[in-house]
Amino acid sequence: MSNASLHPLTPALKAANKAMQAARAKGDVRGACNADAAFHLALLDGCGNRLLAQAYFMVAGRSGALRSIIIGPHAAIRTRSVTEHERIIETFADGDVLRAEMVLSEHVSSMRENYALAVQANGQAAPRDHGSIQPGRQDS
Repeated sequence: MSNASLHPLTPALKAANKAMQAARAKGDVRGACNADAAFHLALLDGCGNRLLAQAYFMVAGRSGALRSIIIGPHAAIRTRSVTEHERIIETFADGDVLRAEMVLSEHVSSMRENYALAVQANGQAAPRDHGSIQPGRQDS
């Protein structure tokens, strides 16, 4: 992404994150999940990478379901997501491409940890990750 493409995203990202905060404050889980999805869609709409957007939409249903499971019943994870979103917004507003890439990568990576925490909080065993491709990994 170029610096010129980052700044126009800021208002949409702020609006989605503000809606997520408002829903969280009201205890509106569905509203928080919808606002979270709107935040991610705003990122994709403005990324300028058509292939990335197409790849995302191929898994959007599953990704959205996971976010709903993760964010939904867990206030601490919703708070963490809002905080991560604020960091993302800050980097976009500043036009700091390298920092934006780092913060976005951290946000995506935190999904796995959040999912594990949610599963553990629900008293379930974490399912085996059949979807990851890892060099040298051989499933039996």
